[in-house]
Amino acid sequence: MTKWWLCGVALAITVVSLSVIAGVAATPDFGEVSSATRAAEAAASTAPFGTFGVYEGKLAFFCGEPTPDTVYEVWVSTLPDTEREKLEAGIPVADRAAYLALLQAYTG
Repeated sequence: MTKWWLCGVALAITVVSLSVIAGVAATPDFGEVSSATRAAEAAASTAPFGTFGVYEGKLAFFCGEPTPDTVYEVWVSTLPDTEREKLEAGIPVADRAAYLALLQAYTG
């Protein structure tokens, strides 16, 4: 139960944060994305907090359900092949800090 509550809190914080910075388009630093991806995967070796993946061609975050909890306006087709492949396989995220780091890396 705590896992789902934490996931909900993280998503609520993300929605508020994204609404504050809405309209600001930045090109992500894919070196930063790869670093954040490696850190998230290493931290998620136990039960993940959630998983970044792809839903209808866009970056999405899943909290254990087959449908995403959040879909972001990041078209995965615009990412480098290595990042797209990682997302298609699913990137497990261990905690809120890893979630926020990876989200920042992908959304700028």
